[in-house]
Amino acid sequence: MIFYRFYLLVETSARKQAVKEDRQKYVSFDYAALFEESYLFLLAFISFVATVKFLKLLRFNKKMNVLGHTLLYIARPFVSFMFTMLMVFVAYSHMAFLVFNTLLLSFSSFTSSMSTLFTLMLNKFDYKSMERANPLFAPFIFLTFTVVMGFMLINFMLSLIIEGFTSVNADLEGKPNKYEIVDFVIGKFKAVLGFGSDTMPAVRDKKEDFIEDSQKELDMKFGEFSERVFGMFLQDVEDIKDMKAAENLINRERSKDKERKFFTAKHILRILEVYKKL
Repeated sequence: MIFYRFYLLVETSARKQAVKEDRQKYVSFDYAALFEESYLFLLAFISFVATVKFLKLLRFNKKMNVLGHTLLYIARPFVSFMFTMLMVFVAYSHMAFLVFNTLLLSFSSFTSSMSTLFTLMLNKFDYKSMERANPLFAPFIFLTFTVVMGFMLINFMLSLIIEGFTSVNADLEGKPNKYEIVDFVIGKFKAVLGFGSDTMPAVRDKKEDFIEDSQKELDMKFGEFSERVFGMFLQDVEDIKDMKAAENLINRERSKDKERKFFTAKHILRILEVYKKL
């Protein structure tokens, strides 16, 4: 960009100097104007790309990243649907061009017919001029195009997008953010200065910590409960003559306490079998 701008300034200065030296001589500024216009186009494109690159920051937040995931989710059915919609639109454009090409300026060419019908989809049209031009076909084209394109196909497309958005939003509901943006910026700044690493650890979700703590606490409570239940049944082992009596005892004890849902008679019978062998 710097070299391009420098060359443009040199070219313009040379042309101006030629005009000052001989005012009677024709000096063409076509190349300078071409370079200036190309420079503006290039600058606009680079500005566009640089602005779009800010979308990469959206990957840090799962909610802001829903748009990209939704487009990926509906990519295949959306392409198929758009192909069908395009074929119907081209068919109507061709019919309108053949009917109104010699009567209305807005339908004088095929591309202008497509442009006019597209604006009709945006609820911007001049129906009176169409009706004056052809009272027979104008109502038919206008009515069928509005119903087919405006109400049916557009609503189908919106339904497809809404379905994809709902599915993606449900999938991302339980997922944590990958990074915290402030920590990421600080880490990148330190990496540029050479004080830290360029990689940032993933953010740990509070739900994950809560689930792990709950699992540990549940395992601990489960162990204590099993020891108490095992000790309670060992007190009556001497009175047990066979495994049928043990099963009756277990069913009787379980009926007293409805909260013992973690243990079944099968599990405790195995414990008693091992104990009797000892």
